[in-house]
Amino acid sequence: MSEINEVKLVFNFRTMVTDCKTERISAWLLRVTGVILIAIIYSCTPEPSKSDIETDSEKYREAVADFYTSIAAIQSNQALFAVDKMQEVSERYPEEPAVWGNLSVFAMRQGNFELATTRIQKAIDLAPDHAEIQFLAGILESRKGNIQRALEHLKKAAETDSSDLRVQFALVDELERQDPDGNAKEIRERLDQILAKDPGNLALLLEVVRTSAKWNDQRAVEEALERLGEQSRDWPDQVRKQFREQKAAILDKEGDENITFELAFLRNNLNQLPGYQRDLDKVQLPANQVGFLIDRFLWLPNPTHQAAPRDEQLSFSAEDRSSGKVSNLFKPVGFADEKTASTIMANPGKAVVNDSISLVFPGRQNAEPSSPHGVTTVDYNYDFLNDLALAGTAGLRFYELQHDSTFTDVTDELNLSDEVLNESYYGVWTSDIDLDGDLDLVLAPHEGSVQVLRNNGDNSFEVRSYFDETENVRNFLWADFDQDGDPDAVLLTEEGAIHYYRNERSGEFQRDDRLRMDQPVYAVDYGDLNGDGYFELVGWQEGQISSTSFADSTGGWQHRRLLALTDTIRSEDLNAQLYIADLDNNGALDVMISGGDTTSYWLSDEHMNIAGSARRTEHIQLHGIADMDGDARLDMFGVNSEGIPVVLGNSGSKGYHARVLRPRASGELGDQRINSFGIGGEIESRSGLQYSKQAIRDPWVHLGLGTYEEAAMVRITWPNGSTQAEFAELGYESKIMNEQILKGSCPWIFAYNGEEMEFVTDFLWRTALGLRINAQGKANVIHSVDWVKLDGDQLLPRNGYYDVRITADLWETHFFDHVSLMAVDHPEDIEVFVDERFALPAPEQELYAMSRVRPVRSAKDFRRNEVTGAVREQDGEYVDALPLTAYQGLAGEHYIEVELDSGFSEPGTEWLIASGWIYPTDSSVNIAISQSDKTPPHGIRVEVPDGAGGWKVARENIGFPAGKNKTMVINLEGIFEPNTERKVRLYTNMEIYWDQLQHGLQASGMNLETTELAAETSELRHRGFSRLVNKERFKPTRGDYQQVTGTTPKWRDLTGYYTRFGDVRELTNEFDDRYVIMNAGDELVFRFPALEPPGEGWERDFVLVGDGWVKDGDYNTGHSKTVLPLPYHGMEDYSRDPGFLWEDPVYKKHKQDWAEYHTRYVTAENFNTALQFTK
Repeated sequence: MSEINEVKLVFNFRTMVTDCKTERISAWLLRVTGVILIAIIYSCTPEPSKSDIETDSEKYREAVADFYTSIAAIQSNQALFAVDKMQEVSERYPEEPAVWGNLSVFAMRQGNFELATTRIQKAIDLAPDHAEIQFLAGILESRKGNIQRALEHLKKAAETDSSDLRVQFALVDELERQDPDGNAKEIRERLDQILAKDPGNLALLLEVVRTSAKWNDQRAVEEALERLGEQSRDWPDQVRKQFREQKAAILDKEGDENITFELAFLRNNLNQLPGYQRDLDKVQLPANQVGFLIDRFLWLPNPTHQAAPRDEQLSFSAEDRSSGKVSNLFKPVGFADEKTASTIMANPGKAVVNDSISLVFPGRQNAEPSSPHGVTTVDYNYDFLNDLALAGTAGLRFYELQHDSTFTDVTDELNLSDEVLNESYYGVWTSDIDLDGDLDLVLAPHEGSVQVLRNNGDNSFEVRSYFDETENVRNFLWADFDQDGDPDAVLLTEEGAIHYYRNERSGEFQRDDRLRMDQPVYAVDYGDLNGDGYFELVGWQEGQISSTSFADSTGGWQHRRLLALTDTIRSEDLNAQLYIADLDNNGALDVMISGGDTTSYWLSDEHMNIAGSARRTEHIQLHGIADMDGDARLDMFGVNSEGIPVVLGNSGSKGYHARVLRPRASGELGDQRINSFGIGGEIESRSGLQYSKQAIRDPWVHLGLGTYEEAAMVRITWPNGSTQAEFAELGYESKIMNEQILKGSCPWIFAYNGEEMEFVTDFLWRTALGLRINAQGKANVIHSVDWVKLDGDQLLPRNGYYDVRITADLWETHFFDHVSLMAVDHPEDIEVFVDERFALPAPEQELYAMSRVRPVRSAKDFRRNEVTGAVREQDGEYVDALPLTAYQGLAGEHYIEVELDSGFSEPGTEWLIASGWIYPTDSSVNIAISQSDKTPPHGIRVEVPDGAGGWKVARENIGFPAGKNKTMVINLEGIFEPNTERKVRLYTNMEIYWDQLQHGLQASGMNLETTELAAETSELRHRGFSRLVNKERFKPTRGDYQQVTGTTPKWRDLTGYYTRFGDVRELTNEFDDRYVIMNAGDELVFRFPALEPPGEGWERDFVLVGDGWVKDGDYNTGHSKTVLPLPYHGMEDYSRDPGFLWEDPVYKKHKQDWAEYHTRYVTAENFNTALQFTK
């Protein structure tokens, strides 16, 4: 019965899940209920032996699918679903220890150590001699504080698998934790053994320096430092210079075991090296990772390949699509939601779409044939219909697709000069160069540098230059090649050179000359051929096809030969083309090259290796690949040697499955954070062992699935950096709409309300670092202490303390310099408010004591709708009928009009008390707005009747609510004209949603009793991410503290040093630029000493006081890749280059903090590899 009870516990927990997929989850829960009943029956049957497992049975296939779906779910912060799927595997095969090991990790990550212990014990009972099971048991016991038991498990794991460096290093760490002096001999011996297995490991050598200095072994210190120095040849000059200085400083302290600071500075220096991070990962789990997942079966037979075997019978049959016409260009295009590809054929002077719609193609007679790159689609006006850009020897033409499927020539309406329109062009490509959510065009003339037509967002373009160093471009690729989150540019020149431009964000590109090819490249494309998560540049060169990819471990590029070419196409032929795609749908990418009138292709096998002889399709010059007939197989489009347009239909014998996904932005209004089809984003898919990664280059993305009927899980990384996971079992359509959830909105405050931790509001909204207000404006640094009010019923004492927690749930880094709590006692008939608005200059932080607070008499919105009931109470019902524009956070001009009571007989200042929330723009949206003819967002303008039947401005640009659930206090003193109606309009064009509108009289002579409370304990710890509730578009999203959706990275973290977990009270007590640096998934836990209850007739509210800064990861926020540069009081702007840590003014001033506190170095590696299942 214990097994059944445990299943019920998990089931009851998961039924709490609610989100926008409620109906799909309800159906899924019914299926799960059936599975549990089957499991109960199954528990009464005899256990099978391993030899009885039939790997072709439906039961086994489902177990494999569920096992890997579960791991993908937990890695995507879908903890509840992950538990369900792993539990189902345990019900099918309770003999599988890997399942119980993973379930133990899930419980550990939820903080349920009792359940974790039960599950890991089941795994041990099943596989007592398996190193990974014992390792997990050791990790669990260590987290429980049972050092001796942890050592027992770790020693067993180390004996079982002496090659696992992480096990060995964890054992050394635990031995030192138990008794550093008593275990010194064993620690040293084990360190030597580990180092012998990986003698060049930088992290191990640094540990040898530390321990040897502690044991006064100067010779060992010198040897380890010497070995470190031997590897410094490839380090950046500044890192190498710092190493020499730090090495000398350590050696100067010969005989002194206390080299804590010197070692910390050396570690800080080495940490920024990709090689050091790689070596550290070999021996240690990340600091914020709880346990690890076992990604293969330990009892069941394991799947043996990543993809399905290639389809040896794959063939292509020609279909004449000429209708008697001859063309030198014929390629597929995608316009919107077609299930089959559209086509365009082009000759000098004429283009034909879908064999029926004739357009003018800008090509000169007797000029060289049009390049396949002379046609591109781009939704330039955000109507979710792709338009056509045609570039040729006679210039540029632009055709806008209408909803009736006709085209309108809008070339002359784009604000482009005749010089640009009449240039002789080789090609045109689509990209979002400035990452502002709309699509730009890259134009390559036959001679000279490329020009970028930047989309202004108002149906016009502006010519910009980004890649002036490169001339005579023949291909342009746009993808994230270095896995830092933003797409980079790769340009192929007429001479066969490859130029790589690293995207530094905010419209800045840096050419990286480290990418060099050994010989000219005739054609190039990209894809993740080997399933390692990196896009490879695949080039056709003389005698070979090569692959070049970014090597994160070295920060450089690595090359390999994919294929040797012997009897194949002449690469010097005109219009040489290379394409990467999954032709046979086996789940692995294939390679095609085309030149003259012949195309050759090679298929990848089940191990994702391209091998074997070329397969050839004669008589076609390939111009593109797409699905011609809706069968999810990719067909070839091109022309034969006579110029006849031809489609080669794809057919095979294996019957493999495929999926065509259609990513889409959320809609035409109130968004535009990403372009309409997600161009520039990425889609990763996971089905069993099969992993693939595809760039979003068209309105559709083709995923070959092999024997899997469906992609069990896909993770979309949208062009603005936000991610979205979808699971087949929960149901997802071919068209996947972007979830419109804020990726940045400052840290969240949770407080104990007497029953549970409850969301209150967000914090530090005023002090965003690097926020771009427009395309030109620099991001100034605002310094202000932030006050937010907590009502008395939102914060109640628990065990003698007030419990307040601040979480980092979004794509942000937080710097907390000070946090304290103010208790405010006041008479029952007095209400206290804080002005929680964003304004420049910032409002004074003070308490506003109000008497006779009452609702407004009436309220109307700008459409004259009665909304009095909506603003009477602060109840989460908002005035939300706003005139949205295309942009998130920007509305048309609108107002709310309130009528006040006749006034107060008592003397004093009258105030309007306005509570609501703002749906903000972000840096990228602000950039896009600033490029257009749209009016930029402006704060609230207060208007009152002018006495002549109109309205006048009483207060100009008073700001706006600073986040979620915020209150503004607006001074009404002297704003009304005599004998006019007491009406007030709050005008703005921002998305502000009002919840409650009141007015009151400032109580004069009222002495409030305030008590400032310093935190008795301040602890930083890793928590994970709260489940989001209120995900509706017109309500503020908040976190449910009781449910953690996951503890793995949800965002691509900003790289740099963060504060280590533990006590941080010293950092948050004073205003001194010594602060806590928080990463996404962290939380600060404060305990403030509780006060005696207020006296009779009095009530108590609170004000949380904070000082610090917030920086988000938006691609157009200043320096959004890194924690650096560090903020400080007195910093005027945020334009200084991040540079190196040791150059930063804050580091120089408080250097010791990077030895004691800021020792946790974070990169985006775990986010990037989340679906690749590395330990």
